Amino acid sequence: MKRDDTLAAYKHLGVSRDSVLAQPRITPTLRILEREINRPLGEGVDASGRPVVFTFDADASLDYLAASEDPDALAVVATANRVPPYYRSLLPIEAFCAASGVRPHRILELILARVVMLGARAASVMTAVGAPRVARLVLENAGLPGREGVRDRELVLKSVGVIPSPKGAQTIVNVSAQSTASAASAAAPVQVAAPEATIRRLVDHLNAALPAPEPVAALPFHVPAEPVAAVSPADVVDADADADDDLEADD
Repeated sequence: MKRDDTLAAYKHLGVSRDSVLAQPRITPTLRILEREINRPLGEGVDASGRPVVFTFDADASLDYLAASEDPDALAVVATANRVPPYYRSLLPIEAFCAASGVRPHRILELILARVVMLGARAASVMTAVGAPRVARLVLENAGLPGREGVRDRELVLKSVGVIPSPKGAQTIVNVSAQSTASAASAAAPVQVAAPEATIRRLVDHLNAALPAPEPVAALPFHVPAEPVAAVSPADVVDADADADDDLEADD
């Protein structure tokens, strides 16, 4: 009868049993995780030997996925919610992975991440809730006479600052004189020459690189003047008369 119901559940989900069996199996891993987390630890367990802080139920894997915001987790949860609760209890989580197109190993990662987060929160809550009881026990033990409460008294006095707490580990760095001098020389300011001195130095360098000009023959300091013949007034009058005759002839 149950086998027929299981086949009906696969049919309602829209996947075949063979296709689900062909996928990687994560249910055995979830069972191992359930056994290891719920193993009795001695102290901190109830009368039945189960831990009272945090437990893990492999059959409630869909509940862990429902608390996630990952799209793959929500897709698997939405696929499982389309199946009636009775049929859903007959199908492994791999069937919902196959129907939603999500890899089973991806769902295993999301479940483990959620379990780790819940475990960390449970530890934080347990520490916060148990802190007052631990503090009361320390104070009660600190009030014991003799050497029985020495450690507790020391802890209480250190917590209120009456006894100084020892300093933690310190790191001392020794710097040699050579490295200090190197650092000082590296940090010294660099003197920059004035722009005029730089330009003058460039001009001198350019002049030194140019070839020397060829020598030019020196001009004589005194050039003797050629003698000029003297002209008399009579010669000037005759020259003027000759010029007038030439003009009349042209007319």
